[in-house]
Amino acid sequence: TQAGMRGASARSALTIGAAALDQHPTFSTISTPSGHKIYVVQYRTGNGRTRRYTIGKHGSPWTPELARTEADRLLRRVAEGKDPQAEKAAARTSDTASTVAAVFEIFMQRHVSRTRVEKEYRGTFRNEVLPY
Repeated sequence: TQAGMRGASARSALTIGAAALDQHPTFSTISTPSGHKIYVVQYRTGNGRTRRYTIGKHGSPWTPELARTEADRLLRRVAEGKDPQAEKAAARTSDTASTVAAVFEIFMQRHVSRTRVEKEYRGTFRNEVLPY
């Protein structure tokens, strides 16, 4: 069957693997058009939104046993009222922001420090780049 996912067309081409693995009705594999197998866990957030969290691609390091263990950990987080997908996105955003900020600081040290435009550059960076 085709996965009916809104949004990315690449994801809509994913095929959901044979029934759920083991006792986890929310833990399964997805087969990509290129033939790769991906472990996923599907859950509902506190507000009822269904989310699908990608654990990882089959192979090193993700074996079925490790992926099952990770699915258990994620589902415990959901039972505690957490949203693992939102946490993953927030971590990715903060990592990117700190990386961009670090590159900006290097740029400022090498090319702009002790000039009159430093204050203007820092303000523009803070207002125009960091919010994204």
